[in-house]
Amino acid sequence: MNYLNLCNEVYSHIQSTEVQNYYINEIKDNITYEQLMFLIRNGFYSLKEKFNHYKELVKYIGIDNISESIANDYYELLYIEHDFYTSDNVIYAGGLYEALNSYHDKLSANSNLFYGKTFEEFISNILSFKNSIDYIDEYFVYGYVDKVNLDCTKNFVRYALYNINGIYTITDGTIYENNNAKYITEFPYPGIYRYPFKTGDKLVYKTPLMLNPFYGEFNSEIDGNGTYYAFLKSNNGDDMINLSSMFSIFEGYQSIDWINKINRRN
Repeated sequence: MNYLNLCNEVYSHIQSTEVQNYYINEIKDNITYEQLMFLIRNGFYSLKEKFNHYKELVKYIGIDNISESIANDYYELLYIEHDFYTSDNVIYAGGLYEALNSYHDKLSANSNLFYGKTFEEFISNILSFKNSIDYIDEYFVYGYVDKVNLDCTKNFVRYALYNINGIYTITDGTIYENNNAKYITEFPYPGIYRYPFKTGDKLVYKTPLMLNPFYGEFNSEIDGNGTYYAFLKSNNGDDMINLSSMFSIFEGYQSIDWINKINRRN
C-alpha cells in the first residue's frame, strides 16, 4: 500500500463528511507520519483496524527509519492489541456512562458496572441490561472495560469502549502498572488538525456523548511560529471550544469527527 492510499483509508474514518472530504481532496498525503499516526490512534474506529494501519505505516517508513515517537506508539499498541486476545484466568470488568446534557457537564463518578469471564459475555451482560430497562440508546455510548489477570490484579489494560454504529467496539487502551496509568504515547500538540471552514462560518459541534449540540462561529489563526489554531465561539459569545488539539473535551472524541456546517437538518 502506498502512502496516499494509507492516508485515504485513515481519512475514511473521519466522521464529519465535510472534514473527511477536505482531507481526501485537499490534504491528500501532505501530512507527516506523526500526524497520520495521531489520526489513526485517536480515530473513531476499532483497535484491530488501527493496528493494521500502524503496521502499514511502519512497513512504508521502514522499521529502521521510524522516529522514536512512532516506535513508542507502535509497540504500545502492539502490546495492547495482543493483550486483548489473551484470555487465560482473566475477568472483564467495566462500565458505561450516561450521556451528558452539554459540553459543560462532567462524567458522573458512578457508572453502570458489568462483568464477564470473556469479552463476549461482558457485552452480552450490557445488552441484557439495556433490554431490561426503559432507556434511550444515546445514554450509553461510551464506557471502559478492564481486562484483569486474576493472578496480578494491579497490572491490567483498560480498554476504551464506544458504541459505533450500534456495536460496542474497542478503540484503544491504556496500560496500568500497580494501578497507575502508564502513558507511553506522546500527548497531542496544537495545530495538528486542519478544517475546511472559514472564519465566520456557522457550525454545530456534537459528539455522541452530548445530548445537546453546541452551536457557534468558527475562527482560526496562525501564530508567529506558524502554528494553526482553530476555535468555535458560541453564538452568545460566552463560551469557546478549542478545536486545535487532538482531543475534544470529551473522553477521546476528537474534534474533527463531530463538527459540521449548520444546515436545515441541524
